[in-house]
Amino acid sequence: LTINNSSGVSLGFARTINGTLTLTSGTFTNGANLTLGNGATIIRTGGLLNSAPTFGTTVNVVYNENGSTISTGNELPSSSSVLNNLTINTSNGVSLNSAKTINGVLTFTAGLLTTTTSNLLTIETSGSVTGATNSKFINGPVAKKTNSTSTFTFPTGKGSILRTVAVTPSNTNATTYTAEYFNSAYANITSF
Repeated sequence: LTINNSSGVSLGFARTINGTLTLTSGTFTNGANLTLGNGATIIRTGGLLNSAPTFGTTVNVVYNENGSTISTGNELPSSSSVLNNLTINTSNGVSLNSAKTINGVLTFTAGLLTTTTSNLLTIETSGSVTGATNSKFINGPVAKKTNSTSTFTFPTGKGSILRTVAVTPSNTNATTYTAEYFNSAYANITSF
């Protein structure tokens, strides 16, 4: 289903989408009528959902180029177990509007994902990151949950500078690490 109408589209009856919902232009007034099936994909270029749909057990979200920064909305599930794969594919970037958790792969194709302490992206133990470079990374803090001794590299940076940091846990205790890159010297290098 593609929504591409600057005047918007209203859904007046219950509908389940098991494939792809593409939001190109306009507001999709879905009310309580929209359900996204397990493994459905939302591609958001310009349009938006006026309210959160009913999500299946997993959903994938792709942000595509639209000429301006995309601010996340109702296309991202509130449940920490539902967002599977997330793709950032817009050179103008995406700003996370609330704290979210990803369980699959965070893919950087183009642009930054801007986060804050209150709008934090958490990558679950099963989650991973691919594609980070000097023009594609997380601009702000990011958290990673782990219960293994595998190394995780945080795709952090500022401006147009990717400055990754890697953590290798010493045990398999369930732990959450949070990292953010600051392009300035730390004020106190004697004690932390």
